[in-house]
Amino acid sequence: MNELFCSDDNVVLMKRPLAISLGGGADGAEGCRLQVAVRSVGKRFFASKERIVVCWEGLAEWPRELVEPNGIQSMPMREQGWVMIRRVPGNPGMSILQVCMLAKPGISIESMLKRDHPGQLKSIQDLVIPSYQQLFNSRYQVVENMLFDSKTEPK
Repeated sequence: MNELFCSDDNVVLMKRPLAISLGGGADGAEGCRLQVAVRSVGKRFFASKERIVVCWEGLAEWPRELVEPNGIQSMPMREQGWVMIRRVPGNPGMSILQVCMLAKPGISIESMLKRDHPGQLKSIQDLVIPSYQQLFNSRYQVVENMLFDSKTEPK
């Protein structure tokens, strides 16, 4: 369930759980699903008749029960990016959606190496990196939902 902390015409501050599927093993066993808490803030940066640009920044915190067995206290993932939605010239019923996103672990590789925690690197390799695609898809879904809601809301 999404928790909307603050919202107006230009800013949205939100916390929501994101279900991540961890694939099954090589033996064909079922994978498991876990909930990652994602906090983000989005701001409409620019709006005109022809296009809208929204910038966002967020933080995903992996569940403690997943990362603590590997000797890690937390495994944050930071993300930031922008979305631009513009109309297709000559076809007002269609839009182009462009997205640019940077996602990186919230702890530096140098810090992990200095602490000598091979579990952190393994968690990033086995859990975080394969889940990026699911996180990206989730962001696209949020944008699609916002677009759909804006078209179906009564004026």
